[in-house]
Amino acid sequence: NKAVDKIGSGIVASIPAKEASPTTVLVIVDAEGNETIVKKSATAEGEITALLEGSCTVVVKDNKKEFTDTEGHWGKSAAEFASSRELFNGVGNGKFGMNTTMNRAMMATIFYNLENGPDHDGEHDFHDVQEGKYYAKPVAWAAESGVLSGYSDGSFRADAPVTREQLAVMLWNYSGKPEAKKALTNSDADNISNYAKEAMQWAVETGVMSG
Repeated sequence: NKAVDKIGSGIVASIPAKEASPTTVLVIVDAEGNETIVKKSATAEGEITALLEGSCTVVVKDNKKEFTDTEGHWGKSAAEFASSRELFNGVGNGKFGMNTTMNRAMMATIFYNLENGPDHDGEHDFHDVQEGKYYAKPVAWAAESGVLSGYSDGSFRADAPVTREQLAVMLWNYSGKPEAKKALTNSDADNISNYAKEAMQWAVETGVMSG
């Protein structure tokens, strides 16, 4: 409700959207009419809130993707939320792949997509990540950003499955390693690896993950 000549970067904007749903997205429209989805956005009752990089023209739209294997699944809304923001793609044949195991290459790609595929020369020190692979540039970016790291033998192990504690560490790294204040009360908390303890505490404390 205040007129300004120019909006600086890092603006959190809340825009009315009466029919907002998990698949409602904010889209930036440039002077030529090209559309770019704002990936860092969330919907609430009657509005959509997003992080904008500066002054721009935006529209609200539904970007729901149709999949044949999401109906009745406990993760349906989350799958729709992520795919509508183009963080995830399906696995082909109209399927999302709800029960497909996530691997390290997939996770690097998701974080890379969340940052709108930043420019990166793709250089890395992993002997098992071949140039030209779909995940090569995301892996290089994720390693340089500190979101994911490799192993002591110089490998990345792109196909290795991601465990819950590993996912917590990745999310914690991406969030800047915020301080965790509450101890875990889960019965198997003692089984968490030392490197992942604070990350798991943070993830549970903030509601990002649950038992």
